[in-house]
Amino acid sequence: MMMKHMLYEMQDRLKNTEVYVICGTLEVNPGQYDFVPKSAQFSDISNLEYRLKTIIDRQKERKRKQDEGEGGEIEKKKMYGSEDSDEEENGKTFHHESKSRVAAKREVVDPETYEDTELKPVLIILDDVVSENAVRTSPSLRLLAVGGRHLLISVIILSQVVCGSASVPPSVRTQADCIIVVAQPRSRVERELLSEQYLCASNEAHAKTFGLQLLNKATEIEHQGLVISTISPSARGYLDFCYTYGPVPFPPCPDDFKMGTEEQWLYEERMKGKKPSKKAKQLPDVFENKPDLPKHPKTGEYLRGLSNNIYW
Repeated sequence: MMMKHMLYEMQDRLKNTEVYVICGTLEVNPGQYDFVPKSAQFSDISNLEYRLKTIIDRQKERKRKQDEGEGGEIEKKKMYGSEDSDEEENGKTFHHESKSRVAAKREVVDPETYEDTELKPVLIILDDVVSENAVRTSPSLRLLAVGGRHLLISVIILSQVVCGSASVPPSVRTQADCIIVVAQPRSRVERELLSEQYLCASNEAHAKTFGLQLLNKATEIEHQGLVISTISPSARGYLDFCYTYGPVPFPPCPDDFKMGTEEQWLYEERMKGKKPSKKAKQLPDVFENKPDLPKHPKTGEYLRGLSNNIYW
């Protein structure tokens, strides 16, 4: 719910962005991502490497065409202007200013830049998938963690654990630009890992202890999360890279909220109206009376269907 509300608040920035969801619980709760086209939702976690590689290869091809001047001209324009611009005038005021916020704003490109181009930014949401070995050993996921920004691909990973065999791989976790801790882990090992890895930027003697106290204080309110930004490498004080988010309202967004490009939704509409081909092959019914089925040794009758008495 928190992520859905966050995406809703970022919808202006995510305009013209292709969205894909890979979720291990889609079959149990198929409506949880109803704001994303069904054709862009996948539940087969075992094929995650194939899905990610397909998206990456297609994005590489689009970028190649773009670099060669075949995919339309891109004139990148920043969404928030310069650091000292008057944000009250353009309606993009942030509730919390910090070094990380300022650094993040510099990188936000106006989504209108990609409106008439073949190359589009991509957002991939991985939900309840990191416990699978196919995910933890995925070369494509590691590639996205290290160089996804060069391909205009962003990834959101939702995980219930921080460390251990069922957690986000360290090679991916250390490359995160933003970490949101919604509930304080019960495991002391996980709490210490979060504090040591993300809350010790001040390099003080008791930074780890202070980080644990901050984590406890920020998450003591139900449904409130601690947001840790790693965008600015020079940020040292907690106020420069930490803030809270939530609790979010319910419902988290209007019922008509949608994400994805216009092309994705048009494809979705075409798929809904598509009729099955008459030439489509059907699986054979092994219980039909076929000449190649065994005969009764005395009567010569073929094996009949399950609805009949097959014991002669």
